[in-house]
Amino acid sequence: MGHDVLVATSDDPSDDELCWELQKYKINFYRGDLNNVLERFCGAVEDLSDSDVVVRLTADNVVPDGALIDNLLKFYTKNDCEYAFCNGDASRLPYGVSVEIFKVEHLRFANRNASSLLDLEHVTTYLKKKLEVSTYVENTNIYYSDIRATVDYIEDYEFMKYCCEKISDIILINYLDFVKVLAQNYVR
Repeated sequence: MGHDVLVATSDDPSDDELCWELQKYKINFYRGDLNNVLERFCGAVEDLSDSDVVVRLTADNVVPDGALIDNLLKFYTKNDCEYAFCNGDASRLPYGVSVEIFKVEHLRFANRNASSLLDLEHVTTYLKKKLEVSTYVENTNIYYSDIRATVDYIEDYEFMKYCCEKISDIILINYLDFVKVLAQNYVR
């Protein structure tokens, strides 16, 4: 099942090139405040109703795919969650295989009430303090949480690039199969 995609990026000139690429590939985007990411997200969902659901992924976490999103959406709906996420220890997935789900009304609530720089920059920190948090646990008997699967540093990029080069079809690989490739090549 496909999902609507909207990239929420900044209106800073440093993101102009990204927006040109998004336009080239006809990917929807919204530009907002560089420093107030929470406000930027609210602007991006301005046309949605309070009951609509937001699935949040961050650009430094490149492993999540449609299958993981579908799994988390099923978990979110089945358990009538306020805020659901997967990432790290509790989910059994590597750090950076991260997805968050919440309703637009909660995002708007956070935007009206959050005031700390941390809350404004990280979008969901306020939600985690105010809502019932539900953690998606991957149905696997293997614990992958000691692996880094994010691109925060050049070493992360080099590791992800190395692993991607080992995969014959990087577009079609399932997130769990990709995680297995990461695990086979991760030096602890």
